[in-house]
This record gives sequence, structure tokens and C-alpha cells, in this order.
Amino acid sequence: MPGPVVIDDGGSIQIEEVDGELDKLLMVDPSPHAHKSSDLTGGKYTHIAVSCMDLTGAVKQLVPLSLNTNFEVFAGQIRVEGKVIATGECEITVHGVGGVNPEVKIKHRKKQQTLVETYRKKYVVTNALEIEKVKINTTDYEIPDDTTYTAVILS
Repeated sequence: MPGPVVIDDGGSIQIEEVDGELDKLLMVDPSPHAHKSSDLTGGKYTHIAVSCMDLTGAVKQLVPLSLNTNFEVFAGQIRVEGKVIATGECEITVHGVGGVNPEVKIKHRKKQQTLVETYRKKYVVTNALEIEKVKINTTDYEIPDDTTYTAVILS
């Protein structure tokens, strides 16, 4: 069963469904009015948290709340949108604005589990900047200027 979804800005936007995969995010539609890719998570989610870390390592929990319907992560001209559907799964869409195509690549990480090696996948949007803002339903949450790392976690 897939675990939480983590969207963070460790250099570029990274998207990971722990113990799941979102391979359709790699298939960006380059047509003039699309510039996007989407995939459906395998897990069921009821909560979202936005956390920011500053230069001292202090973590600021900006928004712990029950997930209503949707969210949007702003990172330069790249957006990551999430929409929770009736089953509790979340449709995640990566898209560009202003004619920008998101460049989505995959990064594999080896994970050791007892005697079996498995790999975890992260989907990296290489042309995204750091997370500037997160919008949950109709509320905007600006990321503080002294932030060095931001994570949006669905659980």
C-alpha cells in the first residue's frame, strides 16, 4: 500500500509517493495549451501539512489541517496541483504557465528492506524554482523569505 505523498523543493520540485509510483508524470503533453502531465496516487489521503525550515534548522508548520478538496504549489513558472477525488486518492498534475513545459525526470533511490532491495522513485521537475506559495482550496500560504526547505505532505 502506498504511503504519504511528499512534494518538496530539495533543489528542484520533487514529488514522491512513498512505496508507490506516479510514472505518468513523466509523460508531459507539449501541445500549446497543455504543458502538463497527471497521475493518480494509489494511497488514500485525509490530511495535508506544509512545513518550512529556516537557516537555523527550525521548522515552521504553516498549515496542519484536514484536506478538503484541492491544493496548488507555486514554484516559478511551474505548478503542482492536487485534487482529492471521492475515493480519497489524489490526482496530481504538473504544469507550466506562460508557455513553459515542465521537465519531469525520474530519480531512483535504493531502499534496503531485510534481504530484499527495492527502489523508491522521485519525480523531479528540473526547471522548477523553490516553492514560493501553497494554495489550499482558496487560502494562500506564502513561504517565508528565510526558508531553506519546504515540504508539502499528504497523509
